[in-house]
Amino acid sequence: MKQVAPQLITRLLTSSFLLLAMCAAMWSQSAFAQDALRIGVWNIERLSSTAERGFPELRGNDALPPRTDADLHEMAAYIRDVVQADALMVTEIDADAPESTSLRPQSLQLNKVAREMGDSWRYFLGRTGGDLRLGLLFNSDRVRLKKLVNLVAPEFAVSGKDVLARDPFIAWISAVDQGQPQSDVLLICVHLKSQQGPFKHNRMAAIAKLLGDFTNPATRDALTLPSASEEPEAIILGDCNDSSFKLSGFKYMFDYLEGAGFTHVRDPAVSYPHTRVNGSQIDHIFASKRVIADSLVPGSFVVHAAPETPASEREEYRRSLSDHFPVTVDIRIREDDDFTFQEAFVTADPELRRRRMAALQEEAVARAAGIYSESQGTDEEGPEAISIDFEVRDGDFDEILAPAQPTSVGGSFGPAASAMSSAARIADAPADRFAKSDLPVVFLDQNWTADEAVEFYSLRQGSPLMRRDFFNVLEQPDGTGLFRDSDYLASFGFLPRRPHEGNVEGYPVGFTGKGAIELTCAACHTSKMTFARKEYWVDGSQAMTDVESWLSELVRAIKLTVADAPLDLFEAQSNELILLNQNTKFGRFVRRLTGRTSLPVAQAQVILTLLEQDLSRRQRYNDYNAYGTSFDSDADRDSQPERIRYGYSRLDALGAILNQACAEHLRAPENARPADAPVNYPAIWDAPQHVHVQWNGAVDNTARFGPLGRNAGQVVGVFGLVDVEGAFGGYDSSINFDSLERAEELVTKLWSPEWPVEFGLDQEKASAGRAVYRANCIQCHALIDRDDPRRRANDALIPINRIHGRDGVLGTDPLAARNWQDRRAAVGMLAGRLKTLPFQGRFPESPATDVPAREILSHVVFNSIARSFVPWRDELTLDDERASGAMVFSADAAQETLMRYKARPLNGVWSTAPFLHNGSVPNMVELLKPPSDRSKRFRVGTTHFDPVAIGYENAGPFLFDASIDGNHNTGHSYGTDLSEDEKEELIEFLKTL
Repeated sequence: MKQVAPQLITRLLTSSFLLLAMCAAMWSQSAFAQDALRIGVWNIERLSSTAERGFPELRGNDALPPRTDADLHEMAAYIRDVVQADALMVTEIDADAPESTSLRPQSLQLNKVAREMGDSWRYFLGRTGGDLRLGLLFNSDRVRLKKLVNLVAPEFAVSGKDVLARDPFIAWISAVDQGQPQSDVLLICVHLKSQQGPFKHNRMAAIAKLLGDFTNPATRDALTLPSASEEPEAIILGDCNDSSFKLSGFKYMFDYLEGAGFTHVRDPAVSYPHTRVNGSQIDHIFASKRVIADSLVPGSFVVHAAPETPASEREEYRRSLSDHFPVTVDIRIREDDDFTFQEAFVTADPELRRRRMAALQEEAVARAAGIYSESQGTDEEGPEAISIDFEVRDGDFDEILAPAQPTSVGGSFGPAASAMSSAARIADAPADRFAKSDLPVVFLDQNWTADEAVEFYSLRQGSPLMRRDFFNVLEQPDGTGLFRDSDYLASFGFLPRRPHEGNVEGYPVGFTGKGAIELTCAACHTSKMTFARKEYWVDGSQAMTDVESWLSELVRAIKLTVADAPLDLFEAQSNELILLNQNTKFGRFVRRLTGRTSLPVAQAQVILTLLEQDLSRRQRYNDYNAYGTSFDSDADRDSQPERIRYGYSRLDALGAILNQACAEHLRAPENARPADAPVNYPAIWDAPQHVHVQWNGAVDNTARFGPLGRNAGQVVGVFGLVDVEGAFGGYDSSINFDSLERAEELVTKLWSPEWPVEFGLDQEKASAGRAVYRANCIQCHALIDRDDPRRRANDALIPINRIHGRDGVLGTDPLAARNWQDRRAAVGMLAGRLKTLPFQGRFPESPATDVPAREILSHVVFNSIARSFVPWRDELTLDDERASGAMVFSADAAQETLMRYKARPLNGVWSTAPFLHNGSVPNMVELLKPPSDRSKRFRVGTTHFDPVAIGYENAGPFLFDASIDGNHNTGHSYGTDLSEDEKEELIEFLKTL
């Protein structure tokens, strides 16, 4: 989640309030005008099919049963024929329809009202906000929804009482005239809680501050709503509660909003009846001065109730309709001034097309001048921000609008179903999940169905490795077998699968793609253990894969194929046919790709050029991570000194991510550094419940950022593409945010594995080991219930070189933490740009000036997210100085606090050998030895499990050398002074976690 600075929120709220007032003004009190749009607000008083209505303090005589179908018929006629609103904010709506989903909340009774009003009437409800929600009911023939921002109300209380009753939202709509979109309007829709009782004035002052913060201009930019220069018309609609005009505490709100350029649209000559409940004017509309001056239809503000209405008639009105009266205004429909170049270019009317093209030209000049002006100025930090979470939707509105057609009700995958590729939607997967093995495969109970596991194995995240069609026909470097052959890929540790629907090639776990082949989260976070002639697959654990060697062999395979192409290919005439030698890798590659041995020269040239592009990108990725530079020739590369090798189950993920962000995406090879501090793939169960992620705790995983930055950041490092030359509203990227949301949902559900009974367990020793654990381990490694849905995995960040507990310093290999702390990079093409948000300042003006590399990463990830704005379970937030951007790492923290490693709860730890952050200790028996007695060399790469020592057997193709910097097995001497019996008891207890 990100925090919004006050002025950022102020602009957003201002925009919405303006829109609301403007819309209300456009509608005339007397007759419905097609050249105006009528917008209003109405609290319908708990529209629910089951719950009673009535003011809580007056229950009893005040209580009313749910509305009947006759009442709903009257309500539909009242809105359509009396209120005559085109768009009506409605409050207190119960999402109680049987077909209601988290993506499309629906009200059983509002469905009936909308259908009664006609096929063109649709509505949406806020995605959050408890049992009763806000919504927008609108006529789709008159109103087009362009963007929806669901705000999550902050926990904002004064004197122990919340100030917001429901989560607000912002709707960016355009008026529709004869089927064509016209002027845009921003509606900010809020519902404040009643502020009666002690400290009322204090709470009302706090509300004024909150609403003022909502109007901050920068928020509108962050949400990719119209920019400040465009001054979109905005209106605030709201049930504001206890809100008599400038009386008592509400005076603060009026004064604050008026100071921000908003005015209540009430015409002094128009009476404003009190509601039945408590004698206050409750429903209100505010608008900007520009709306009132240019767009508000004079005299259009209407409270749809007569002051002289007898009490008996009011009570009858309330019985079938509500205890509130609708409030509306009319705004004039103007020619659309928000359009793209393409929309302007295809405009049928020649004169309108000319005006639009001229306006675009003027806008381009103005933006250029604005950029120059910005570059000459400075940014000032605003006052303390409040925390605001939000989710944004700017397409696929049919997925959220109600009433829903029966065929469009959300499926079993929930909100992210639309994001799933066909490869991920496997229905009725077999119990063996298409595993390919000569041995029986056992899947431990980790709270995933077979369908969910298979979905996770192939869930695209937007990390294109190379063209998929090229990958499918590429040969292995040392033979004619295909590189994608499952047995060949299994030699690097990938888990093979049988071909099936959505994976007809039979890719292993963690491979997927459409136009490009991709690695998924599962490639590094799915493991297997072999024991007693069975395979045990563990979801979310660290894979025993050698990704570094696999990528090296991939580059070698492409390079050999390119080298086998005809030397004179680009000298031949493009329209000639060329016969390709089938004794060459390139000839066989083209034949498998096209089905032909001869083809036009031009086609062969294109194939070779595209293959060379894939080679260049993959070679550069490997070179940056291995050597911290790129090379002009293989000879230069081969002359480099020996370097650290990762081997199995390890990568320097943060080093690779920083190389991509600072060198690849900035096209600045000088920013590359060797990724020379490999760490184990961390287990990902409980990751959403952790406070920090990454071994050094680099990523804030609280609601402030959560999965958004964590997952988008790792895609940046795993072949993701980002265009940092983008301007105005973020950077284009390949990141698949919808799929990342779905992956987060699945991982949130995932449990750690339980020790298989086949492995054996000494219950007596395990029971005794609990006391040993509590005496020696629990201060860093908390105990949690793996299946508790409310669990929080409160990890601890342990300084590496400071005294911690009675056993002294942690003392493990510091290279991974030091690289993160010390690495810097030149800002290059980011010179002068905003880091993330205006109050956080800009990068230095000189491209050669260096900054902490993590600041560049935050900038790249934040702007990638800003361009997309898709719904997220934990929602995007705007952060303050504590963490800048979407994958932010306390950039201003004291340097020594970055020299640390994370201690997490140890549930499932038995399946995650080798141990320590860098995989330098082969098993648990070795970990409990003094560091000087631990093995300095051991073999890695086998999956044969030793259940006594808790680790893999000392076998495999890779020799681990603990004498190399980054590989040291020093430190973590905790428990090494236990007796042998206590060590055995502790190890046995760890098997039960």
